[in-house]
Amino acid sequence: MRALKRRPSADALASQVRGRSGRLGRYLYLGVLLGLLVWLADAFAGHLVYLRAQGLVVSDAAELASEYTATVRTVAVERGDRVEEGALLARLRSQAVSERIARIAADVAETQGRLTEGAADLAARRRLLGEAEQRLESARQVRAQFDQAQARGLVSKREQLSVANEYYQALSEVESLKSAIEGLSAENDALRERLSQAEEALADLRAAFDDGALYAPFAGLVTDVMVLPGAVVTPGEPVARIADQ
Repeated sequence: MRALKRRPSADALASQVRGRSGRLGRYLYLGVLLGLLVWLADAFAGHLVYLRAQGLVVSDAAELASEYTATVRTVAVERGDRVEEGALLARLRSQAVSERIARIAADVAETQGRLTEGAADLAARRRLLGEAEQRLESARQVRAQFDQAQARGLVSKREQLSVANEYYQALSEVESLKSAIEGLSAENDALRERLSQAEEALADLRAAFDDGALYAPFAGLVTDVMVLPGAVVTPGEPVARIADQ
């Protein structure tokens, strides 16, 4: 007698279909979620990972921006250009920086002029001091002679007072000139210090501004140029983007 094959019930078939459908739904959900995460990563950080135009993997990227409000004079590159490290990307013009350079340069010129005048005045006072010291020495000798003559009763009181007065006038002139020379020397030292600081500030500002040039920090590919000649950029506003390969 042949045994009959048991057929699955309708309830079991429905359960199997529901199990397969549930797993498929979860896979679809996870796939959509993963795709969304990949899209978000691409939208916000994709430019740091690859270049859209060429599809090249890169290790770094940089945005070149102005540190001051400026007008774009020239743009030396286009999107897709390959540049070497130190290559000129753009050149800017800043009225504020130009005015600051002009003010410091004017201060340098003024300080140099005052220092030149002070040096000439100091030299003249030193010449006068030499002459005054000679007069003082002569007055000292005359006074010494009159003191000896007075001891012998050979000069009058009036003559002695006149000689003493000349001596003290010569001494006062020497002391006054020494004091003036000391003051002028201190003033000139302060002017030299001010001049040195102003020249250093001017050199630093000119070097930092570098005639408004923006250079490539490394060799790479220009992935974007955000400005055109004549555009006004604010501090921190990107001018170009370069990717290191």
